Amino acid sequence: MEKLTEQNRAEVEAYISAEPEYNVFVQGDLENYGFESKTVEIFGTRAADGALCALLLRYFNNYCLCMSGTAPVEELAAFLQARGAQYLSGKEADVAALAARMPGWKLRGTNLARMDRLAGGAALPEGFSLRMLGPQDAQAVIGLEVQIDEFADSFRGVDREEKVEECRENLTRGGHAFGVYDGDRLVALAETTAENSVSAMVVGVATLPGWRGRGFARACVHAAAAHSLPPRRYLCLFYDNPAAGRIYHALGFADVGRFGMAMPE
Repeated sequence: MEKLTEQNRAEVEAYISAEPEYNVFVQGDLENYGFESKTVEIFGTRAADGALCALLLRYFNNYCLCMSGTAPVEELAAFLQARGAQYLSGKEADVAALAARMPGWKLRGTNLARMDRLAGGAALPEGFSLRMLGPQDAQAVIGLEVQIDEFADSFRGVDREEKVEECRENLTRGGHAFGVYDGDRLVALAETTAENSVSAMVVGVATLPGWRGRGFARACVHAAAAHSLPPRRYLCLFYDNPAAGRIYHALGFADVGRFGMAMPE
């Protein structure tokens, strides 16, 4: 694997532009951190003709994958295992190919959706408030997420303080979050991450079990999209809950493919 540098920027941007929705994380981290950062590194491998055939971007100890049919899958899997990777994401078929070669790793497939224009509105019931969150709210964000069953895999085997630091970093550079409060308690949220000049990814959409069914998730996603979409061409998110999908579709998201995540069990 070749560690890529600023001299490879044009080549990397051209490579990921072929499937931009799958590479929002790569585009965002590339713009927000560049090639020379303790937080982000970008590695590539090449086909026989010298052209890139795969990229792996490291953000903390999470990796994003972009690859083509000629990529050396065994080499990529061995590289991730040697570096102690905790998480891998990208197009579902590509992530599945690597996960199958990493013993003990589990694949989760989801729907990938894209929004070009925000549709509809969102209103909160009386007595609740919605506000933008900042880096100082990272503990509260992780405190909510750790209570969500759907997020359990992302916390398994990971120190909670590491997740707080990742959240704080995201809310400092590259992302925003909006939360619904019941008094002083954060009960729902939605975040954006990897914000760049073209796109952003909506992540972390969650509502505490006792507060569901009141439109809080819709309100948070609507606020995040209204804040992030105007200067950008599109937003993306991934989901596997049909009920959540109906909310996203009503707001203007449309499915574009399948997104995959894998991590050690």
